[in-house]
Amino acid sequence: DELQSATFRQSFRNEAWAMARLDHRGIVMVFDQGEIPAEVAKASEGRLQAGAPYLVMDLVDGGVLSDRPPRSFWELKKTLLLLLDALAHAHARGVIHRDLKPANVLLDPQPLRSGGLQLTDFGIAHAAEQSLAAVDPGAAPVMGTLHYMAPEQMDGRWREFGPATDLYSLGCIAWELATGGRPFDSEDPIELMDLHLEEPPPPLVPRFAVPEGFEGWLES
Repeated sequence: DELQSATFRQSFRNEAWAMARLDHRGIVMVFDQGEIPAEVAKASEGRLQAGAPYLVMDLVDGGVLSDRPPRSFWELKKTLLLLLDALAHAHARGVIHRDLKPANVLLDPQPLRSGGLQLTDFGIAHAAEQSLAAVDPGAAPVMGTLHYMAPEQMDGRWREFGPATDLYSLGCIAWELATGGRPFDSEDPIELMDLHLEEPPPPLVPRFAVPEGFEGWLES
C-alpha cells in the first residue's frame, strides 16, 4: 500500500515541512504532521489507518472556488491577483503546487485574514512522485488533474517542473472562471491529454466583458 511505504512517508514528511515554511495569507497554514498511532486507528473503528500520514492545518470552511465563481472581470482579476501572489510566495521558496484546480482554492469566510481565498494541498502530489521515482528512477508518473495539468506533467518531464507548471494550471482555471467551461474537455483521458499537448485552445467566449488583451494573456 502506497501510504504505508517508507519511501512515501519520508517524501510526505519532506513535503509537509516544505509547506510549513510557507507563511502567506493566501496559503492554508500547516502546523504539524505525523502518522496515525495504532491506538487512534483502533479507536476510530476503521475510519483511520494506523501509520497513515496526516497534516494539522488551519480550518478554512467556506467551500471552494467553483462554488462561487467570479461574476465580473473585476472579481476575476481580484481572484487571479490573490492566487498569483500566493504562488509567487511559494515559488520563491522552491515549492511548486503541481495540482492547481478550483477544488484546491478554498473560500475563506474570514476575508480580512486572507483576502477571501486560500490555496491548499501544496506539494502533496509531489510526495507520491518522489516515492515512485525512488523505486524506479526511470519512472515518469502522471499525477495531478488532467483538465488543469501542464504538458510537462503529462509527458512526465519532471526536470521541467517549475513555476511555469503552476502558471499553466492557473491559466486553465482563469479560462474556466471567465467562460464557465474548460479550455480542453473530454471524458477520454488519452484524448484530453492529446488536446493539451497538441491543440490550441478554442476561441474565448467569456460570460462577462473582459479586456481586449485578456485572451492573449491566457494563451501566452
